[in-house]
Amino acid sequence: GNYSPSNYNEKYYGWVSIKEAIYRSLNIPAIKVLDSVGIEKARLYAHKLGIQINKNELSSALGSYEKGSTLKEITASYTPFTNQGLYTPLTAIRRIEKNGVCIYQDQTESVQVFSAGTCEIINEALQECTKNGTAKAIGKRNYSVCAKTGTAGNDKGNTDAYVIAYTSEDIISLRFCNADNSL
Repeated sequence: GNYSPSNYNEKYYGWVSIKEAIYRSLNIPAIKVLDSVGIEKARLYAHKLGIQINKNELSSALGSYEKGSTLKEITASYTPFTNQGLYTPLTAIRRIEKNGVCIYQDQTESVQVFSAGTCEIINEALQECTKNGTAKAIGKRNYSVCAKTGTAGNDKGNTDAYVIAYTSEDIISLRFCNADNSL
């Protein structure tokens, strides 16, 4: 149709591996992968990760879909990569004890979404993102960390930016934006 996506700064890199596409945060390969896999199959995986995509458009590959996702939902969608492919929705309270007795225990169940091998590939790509990609500042640590960044904006600059970073133990996410959608 009339959908004409581009990479940041209109830069194109020719044929790239999925790993390079992820660590460079390239839009065109993301769209081509979605087109190849099919929107229905991608929607099923997104649903397993707690993300509802109602749009049948390739722009969904870039996070452009009806109602979008909350930062909490996006953060939770990264939990399989820290846990051998098991998705676990995020909860604020796991357990409450009173006088040493458990009075509340979270009953959230995990669901197998990806294989351990798939997670290993994604983790390698997101580690590369912290070494040579869009999250280089995060990679300057003495421990292994994976990260993914995302931005939205116009030719004048970004109106929205986020980063999700994780180790084998913790996930942290940050979003930078203004309520009025200004730069």
